[in-house]
Amino acid sequence: MQLLHWELHVLTRAIHYPNLSGASAHVGISQPQLSRIISKLEEELQLTLLDRTARRKSGWTPSAYKLAEIYTQSMRHLSLSMQHFVEGSTPKSIRIGTLEGVLQTAVKMCHLFFKEIHFEHIELNAYDLSELEEHFQNNSLDIIMTSREPGRKKYKNKVRLGYQTLNYVENFGKNLNKSESTDHTFVFSSFEWAQNESKKRILNKSDNTKNKNEKQKIFLSNSLEIRKLWLEKFEGKGFIPSVIQKNKPTTPNVESVYLISSDEFHPKVFEKIKKIVLEFD
Repeated sequence: MQLLHWELHVLTRAIHYPNLSGASAHVGISQPQLSRIISKLEEELQLTLLDRTARRKSGWTPSAYKLAEIYTQSMRHLSLSMQHFVEGSTPKSIRIGTLEGVLQTAVKMCHLFFKEIHFEHIELNAYDLSELEEHFQNNSLDIIMTSREPGRKKYKNKVRLGYQTLNYVENFGKNLNKSESTDHTFVFSSFEWAQNESKKRILNKSDNTKNKNEKQKIFLSNSLEIRKLWLEKFEGKGFIPSVIQKNKPTTPNVESVYLISSDEFHPKVFEKIKKIVLEFD
């Protein structure tokens, strides 16, 4: 594959405009030249970046936006890595991803990071486990708060935040009682639904109460708040994580919660973060 830095740079600027004619007027090159650049990218990468089937003016495909996003994130990561190498300085910004179940702890830690490490820009976003790992492995995140190490790699920059229990919730709704309810809604995160073991844990909980008249329904959401709201307001069954505990509980369904950074992350900064985490209450 050729080095396509210039072409990708042009693409990241062009996609902010709806079509080639609109883009060429703003990126400083002619429309024919821009068209050749896009065609070169399409040929080299075997992707369709421009939808040419439109009757009037062609528009960008989802692949074009995704490719531009990947390139922008990669260049930002490269820029930060070069800054750390050349200057040996503390980074001014950090991108953090977290599971929604530890969001409260993550927000408090970000506040301490501003005070103790003097970051100027912190970006914090919540994901389900599969999304979190995907973003981290694509170098879209510097640090994650998660229940396991992504993939099979062992990361050197890792510290345990504490423990969470997965608590089983079985709610028949405010206006229903157990004897009246004949429909069962099983509430899963997107990640849980993709994992057979997670499904078994919830479905097996219902074996003792099943009867032939029951109907099973599935409610999926990657938002913990949405799942909590459903289980609070309506009939449903599922697992909800507890708050983080420093000491390991003796109850079942206990998971560790870790803070992990990429191996390329500034080592001195991670040591400061680790100190804050270990002292955090």
